[in-house]
Amino acid sequence: MSFSWSRFDVTNGKKVKEPVLTPSQEMEPLPKTWQKFFEYVGQLMAHIKTYDQNIYETKIEGESVKIKF
Repeated sequence: MSFSWSRFDVTNGKKVKEPVLTPSQEMEPLPKTWQKFFEYVGQLMAHIKTYDQNIYETKIEGESVKIKF
């Protein structure tokens, strides 16, 4: 089983990918109870909505990162 997180474009904060739970083809089959559990988790995740994110002006000064809110 693998999980990929939502992905965003860091230059503008726009969502480019929803989170996804997918079965791995390389794993040996899971017991039926686990298969049902992960199917249920996948159904729950299908209802999770991600939204574009705010972006903030940043500046690097020496070893510090400054963020303007």
